[in-house]
Parts: sequence; structure tokens; C-alpha cells
Amino acid sequence: MEIFLLILIGVLLIGIVTYLISAKMYKQLIFSPKQEGGFLFYREAIEQRFHLKDFNRWKKEIFYIESDFGYYICATHIHAKQPSKRLIILCHGFSCQQLTSYKYVQLFLDRGFHVITYDQRFHGFSGGDFITYGYYEKEDLKKLVQWGHQTFGSDCQIGVHGESMGAVTALLYAANSENVADFYIADCPFSNFSSIIRERYKHNYPYMPYFPFLKISKWIWEKRLAFTWEMLSPVFFMKKIKKPVLLLHTKHDHFTVPAHSQRLHEAAPNETTLIIFPEGGHAQGIVKNREKYEEAVDKFLEKILKSK
Repeated sequence: MEIFLLILIGVLLIGIVTYLISAKMYKQLIFSPKQEGGFLFYREAIEQRFHLKDFNRWKKEIFYIESDFGYYICATHIHAKQPSKRLIILCHGFSCQQLTSYKYVQLFLDRGFHVITYDQRFHGFSGGDFITYGYYEKEDLKKLVQWGHQTFGSDCQIGVHGESMGAVTALLYAANSENVADFYIADCPFSNFSSIIRERYKHNYPYMPYFPFLKISKWIWEKRLAFTWEMLSPVFFMKKIKKPVLLLHTKHDHFTVPAHSQRLHEAAPNETTLIIFPEGGHAQGIVKNREKYEEAVDKFLEKILKSK
């Protein structure tokens, strides 16, 4: 009897510890550490991801849009150099802020676009209680696209450029039936949420097994948030996208390996283009391959802008 009780207590303790570790992993997923804006601005500028002289020349205005989920989205409108009916919306990645999108601003200003940068939910100065990796974020993106049409007219050409998690936000919105943007550029997206979590888990905890921790974290997620990891996986929705998509990645991205973009391309309709750049790590495509990056965007835009 004593042996049975000891075994029972041991099993209960293992179960409790397993659940607590899994619950901690769940919290780490939805509550990312927020990076301080001053540090990010300094890092982006000092590494010349954007140039301060360009930043100081931009005519820009901060504005807020109310989300459908009861918080406000902080955004910046950077005006085109000349009157224009073209708008690009830039979506930043996980644990970043809109200022990490500044490295793309000049690229689009030089091509006659107005530019919107914004803080995704639970990032920067935007509201939101936690991150959902594109699930609720795609609805916030929809509000910004609506703002673009209200501001510049229904004939405005609107594109969306996303980086990392922002690229997933863009692709999930593109697959939505309410999508009214004209094109999408997805830079280093993940294809499947379960896959990227396993890859990061293996990297961060190399000596811990997947099972049962990830299974329990997934179960906690789905019970508390009421949507599945599959709903955050653009690979399952690529066939629904009817607008042109440009997928970009770097060969040496070890955070989100280029196989993710390759899987998305294989699952996508014919109007999707994939380019993998030879230099740079995660979200460094434009930083390490500026000329090739601009060339890829120009080739992609040429066909789209001619068609309207």
C-alpha cells in the first residue's frame, strides 16, 4: 500500500511539474518580452538598416485607429514624395515595433508610394493583451487597408509588406475573403506554426523532449484562446489567395529556415513568386542584398502596377 501511494504521489508530482512547464511555455508564446523603442531605433540606425538623413526628411504623421477588439493601433503615415494613389502597409515582426520597418520605407517612397508603418497588437504603442501570430493581427491589418481606401479613394493601389510574423499576418489576411489589397510581399514568413514552434523549442531547449510539453502547451492555447495552431499556419490557406504574392527569404536564415517559404510557394497558386537571397540571416534580406532586393521588388511591381 505504501509503495502504491509513493508511486501515485510521484506520478502526480510529475504531472504537476509537466503542466507548470507547459503553462510557462504557453505564456512565453503569447507574452513576448517587449523591446524598448529607443534601443531598437539606435540599433536600426547604427547598423544602417535605415539612414537618419532619410528619416529626418520624411513627412510623417502619427495616427491611431480603433481595433475591432477594443484597443487602439498606433500607426505612422509617411507621405509620398508627390501626390500618389499608391500605398504600402508595412507589418513588423515578433517582439519588434514599427520602427523596425523603417528599413523598407525609402524603397517604397522612391517608387511613388505612401507608406504606413504600425505597431502590431501587444507591441510598441498599440494595445492588445497578448500576441496571436496573425489571428487577430490580420483583422487589425484589415482596418488599415480600409483606412487607405477611405483616405486615398477606392481606386488607390494598396500593397502589404510583412516581415517574419508580419509576413504571416499579411498572408493570413490575403487568404481572407474580405481582403481588398492588390498585392503582398512576404519576407521570411513561417509556413506552419507547429513547425516553427518545434524548431525554436529544439534550438532553445536542446535537451528537453517535445512530448509532452508542446502537446500540453498546444492544448492550453486552444482551450484558453479558442483557436488552433493550424489557423496560424499560412501553408493551409495559400490556395485561397487570389492576389499576387512575392515570397522572399535568405539562404542563411536560421531562425525561420528558407524551407518555410519553399513550402508556401509549393502550396500557392501560380501568381506567387519565390526568391531566396544568398546573404544574410533572419529579416536581413534587404540589409545584405539591397540591390537584388530592389530588383526583385521592381520586377514584381512592374506587372502589378501596369495592370491597373
